[in-house]
This record gives sequence, structure tokens and C-alpha cells, in this order.
Amino acid sequence: MSKLELPLRPVPDIVARFAALKAENQFVIAFAAESGSESEILARARLKMAQKKVDAIIANPVWPGFGPDSDDNQVWVLRPGKEPVKLGPAPKTQLSLPILKCLF
Repeated sequence: MSKLELPLRPVPDIVARFAALKAENQFVIAFAAESGSESEILARARLKMAQKKVDAIIANPVWPGFGPDSDDNQVWVLRPGKEPVKLGPAPKTQLSLPILKCLF
């Protein structure tokens, strides 16, 4: 039996790079698909927001019925110094405008 090996290598953090290079009039938003409880998702999203130095992060759960393979989702919009705003559950097509309203 042969041993299966998958070599992995780190990839550049494109979002953090854009955040570091942004002009004063630019706004960088990241997305974080996370598993776990609501509190775990929010904690990891806050950490990513701080590490990447983005202006906001949209955290969404990867739970049954939500996530990449689902038509529905719920999200939390996080901005530094503000309370998270929970949106949904709703069809993904109905979440974009409420997300933008939370950001601007």
C-alpha cells in the first residue's frame, strides 16, 4: 500500500495585503466562513478582523442548511468598536443589501 502525501504550503493573505495598501478613501471588507458555536464564530471573526486590519468582516456559519452549498445563510457584520449585527437567516440573494446598509 502506498502512502498518500499532500504537500501544503502557505499562501499569501491577499485581504491583509489589500488592507495594508489601501488608500484613505478605500474600505476593505473580509468574509469568514466559520464552524462552531455562535460565540466561537464571532471570536474567530474578531481575531481575523484585527489580524488583517480590515474595516469590517462578514462572518457566516458553516452549519447544516447554511454555508457554501446552501441557498440560505445568516451572517454577522462586525466592525471595530461596534456590536456585531446579525442578519438572517434568509436567502443569500436577500442579504447583500442589508449587509451594505450595516456597513455604510
